[in-house]
Amino acid sequence: MYLPGQFAVDDRAAALEIIREYPFALLISTSEDGPMVTSVPLVIETAACAHAPADALTLLGHLARGNPQWRAWSVGPVALAVFRGPDAYVSPARYADREAVPTWNYIAVEVNGTIEVLDERAAKNAAQKALITEHDLPYIAQWQTLPPTYQNRMLDGIVAFRLHARRVQAKFKLSQNRSAADRAAVRQHQQEGNANERALARWMERLGL
Repeated sequence: MYLPGQFAVDDRAAALEIIREYPFALLISTSEDGPMVTSVPLVIETAACAHAPADALTLLGHLARGNPQWRAWSVGPVALAVFRGPDAYVSPARYADREAVPTWNYIAVEVNGTIEVLDERAAKNAAQKALITEHDLPYIAQWQTLPPTYQNRMLDGIVAFRLHARRVQAKFKLSQNRSAADRAAVRQHQQEGNANERALARWMERLGL
């Protein structure tokens, strides 16, 4: 991640909030044929592994078994998960100085780490329950009443994984490089804009911008 210091947010809670609010990530890894990318929902694992530090971050997800990306992890089990938060165009019309150019404000969190493949049914079932609990808790009861043959067929069609974070970077590009007056004008405009713009304005307020 290109991360100028003025846009870096060293706030773990803020980074985790973005991951939870925008969980549909780009999962990027490499193979002998080049980069491989899959769009996949990821969930923060709330129960830390016994061997991991208490503050360690692990993410759970799964790929379709037919997806070749997971097979490449046997050679290079390193991956990057990119979480894109809100983003919006910023017009130079918001600035006091006419000598300005358009830009784009956005929030992004990148998690770089190592992959642990989870291909046992029990582990895959646990990973699925974590994802369902996060997004559709009532469905857990329905899943548990489905025939075991159906459950096993569905689980056999996926490969779950755990991404052990080695580095977490959070970029909040929110006009920090502009004057206080310009930031106020951008924030006010975004407060009256679409959902993405309003979300950016809320983060500007939260971070004192």
